[in-house]
Amino acid sequence: MPSKKITMADVAREAGCSKATVSYCISHSRPIKEETRLRVKAVIERLGYQPICDRRQVKKKFIAVIKNNYLDLEPSWKSIVKKFQQQGFLVANFVLQEENGCFAEDILQICSTPNLAGLLCFAKLDSMDIFKYCRGIPALIFQRENSMLSPITLDYRQKITIAKEHLFSLGHRQFFLLLETQTRSTGVIETFLNELEDDNMKGELFFLPLVPSTEEEQELFATLDRAYANGCRAVIALSFYYSLLIYHWIAQRGGSVPQDISVLCLENTSVPHWLNPKLSYICHPTEEIANHTVNSLLAKINNEPVKSKKFQPFLKLNGSTAPPKKD
Repeated sequence: MPSKKITMADVAREAGCSKATVSYCISHSRPIKEETRLRVKAVIERLGYQPICDRRQVKKKFIAVIKNNYLDLEPSWKSIVKKFQQQGFLVANFVLQEENGCFAEDILQICSTPNLAGLLCFAKLDSMDIFKYCRGIPALIFQRENSMLSPITLDYRQKITIAKEHLFSLGHRQFFLLLETQTRSTGVIETFLNELEDDNMKGELFFLPLVPSTEEEQELFATLDRAYANGCRAVIALSFYYSLLIYHWIAQRGGSVPQDISVLCLENTSVPHWLNPKLSYICHPTEEIANHTVNSLLAKINNEPVKSKKFQPFLKLNGSTAPPKKD
């Protein structure tokens, strides 16, 4: 007759502690007194207990990727998934349903995925969210400025500088800068605008949420109307979606890109062909970023040091910018 399977409850009973303490000793996710840790370890070896939730084991085959519905355009994403698969990992994709910041339940569910080895976050979570909810799982946040869990740094200011210099070379001296609301407090934008006067240029800021409402889009269009009436003939948009709004706005008014308005996107987008003309954008070396992301998470899984790296942007011209139209 087969012997009874040893469980975590058996280990806890023999070691004189709780099941949670046994779990923490195995996963190293909480600080445990050395005396307790050694006692639990001795009981595990004596009973022959085989942990099924050790996050550090090489046998763990899943990488959880947390994203949202609006990040499918990120060109690094598919490459990263492919590279994890080439390393023998399966990738479990999760869409974070973040409403008023209440995402704890979703993350805790993700962290209970069987055989979870590591986590890569594309969504709008910060490092403290990961530390708080992910229970010691090796994790990275993808391409986030000022994040202790991101091994990738994108030179955001350099992106805007490249865009500005391109528009200046075409003869533009005014431009409309369309950014996400969360970038308002970075300080980078204000510094950049102050420097425009040295180049005899003017910039107007407008902030939108990641997914604007109909009313917010109408407010944007009204502001664009005023800027256009005052001679602005160029827009620098943070994302592909914001660029799409500019195309829609000028088409509603009987104009076109780039004859009536130049549009330049700050997002590394893989779908410029969706628009006519194709969208020009500031991009980064996608394959290098994908390689560094995968190698960084694998290093964390193997308890090896992770090195941060800054990637420099460059301009990809596709026809959405031109010299300002003379009235």
